[in-house]
Amino acid sequence: MKYFVRDITQFWKNYEPKISDMEDIFGADAWNKDELREQFNASVNIIGAFDNDMNLVGYISTELKDRFEHYIWTFVVDPAVQGKGYGGILLKHLMNTTSNRNLSLHVRKENQSARALYEKAGFVVNGSDLNHYDDGGEAIIYRLDVYAGSGLK
Repeated sequence: MKYFVRDITQFWKNYEPKISDMEDIFGADAWNKDELREQFNASVNIIGAFDNDMNLVGYISTELKDRFEHYIWTFVVDPAVQGKGYGGILLKHLMNTTSNRNLSLHVRKENQSARALYEKAGFVVNGSDLNHYDDGGEAIIYRLDVYAGSGLK
């Protein structure tokens, strides 16, 4: 698989229609366009994954919580290419570019594929949030400490 990963923080608006389409996979948890714009304008880092034809196939956005930690707000891979390694590529790139900071995130408890990816990368469960989602769904809180290492090579 040939791929490209690049920082799209400064020009994410060029990809807004595709980002909105990908966000739809979250169903009721999907952010609407106003929420996405607000989040992306506040994000410190938005990384896009692109296929051979330079089509955006996934993205990950983070916010710098403090000088020691990045929080992963969104992490989406187009369902048409899930399972082809793009999620791992994005996560590995993020881990390399933020290697001097811890990473944390919330993920829906039922999202086993995402949880497996985070655990493979070295993230550990750091708690839960029983009513994190609008429908009262539980989130698992994951954390990767800088010195804990990574399973993604």
